[in-house]
Amino acid sequence: MGDATIEGSKWRLVEVGRVVLIEGNHPYAGRLAAIVEIIDHKRVLVDGPSSDPELAVPRQALPLSAALLSSLVVAKLPRGARHGTLKKAWEASEIDKKWKETSWFKRRTQIERRKNLTDFDRFKVLRLKKQRRFEERKSLAKAFEVEAVKNAEATKEKVGLELKDLEKTLSNIETARPFEDITVDDFNKAVPEVGKKTAELVAKGRWSVPGYKEKFGDLSVL
Repeated sequence: MGDATIEGSKWRLVEVGRVVLIEGNHPYAGRLAAIVEIIDHKRVLVDGPSSDPELAVPRQALPLSAALLSSLVVAKLPRGARHGTLKKAWEASEIDKKWKETSWFKRRTQIERRKNLTDFDRFKVLRLKKQRRFEERKSLAKAFEVEAVKNAEATKEKVGLELKDLEKTLSNIETARPFEDITVDDFNKAVPEVGKKTAELVAKGRWSVPGYKEKFGDLSVL
């Protein structure tokens, strides 16, 4: 039988030490508290010992329908811990600092800040966004322009090399001797392998072309 690997659940559980965000129409909506005891399947006992007055919550029963489970947990918190014990564990786990580093807190802060903007503030934000888009498009166009110049220079260099090769080929064609004026010695000098192979075949008597002697003369084989 194969080995079975059992992994713990990654869900956010209703557990002692779990930090919750109070929401809805609750008097302490928007504040943090830790679960210190589970009363029943609908209610938990919470306490928020945050040093920030805007996040602190007195100990009370809280319906789970008004609690959002966060990813933060007060480590090693005993069940039914008193306020002093919870406060020490809260500070040791740096809950306030970790909460302000979460994307959840940043998003809520941004939404709250936008709610408090005046019409003039909204106008300034709109102008700043337009300026940012203009600068982004300007930078993008400049980057495309630089890339286009690089590609053009590379193409120019490539075309220049091809023109040089073409000029060399044309020069060879213009200075080349007519084919009918090329002798066997010229051909053997240009392609020594062919001359050597031909000499071997002639020496063995395996190669003869009618009219070759009359046109090109005797082939001397050393």
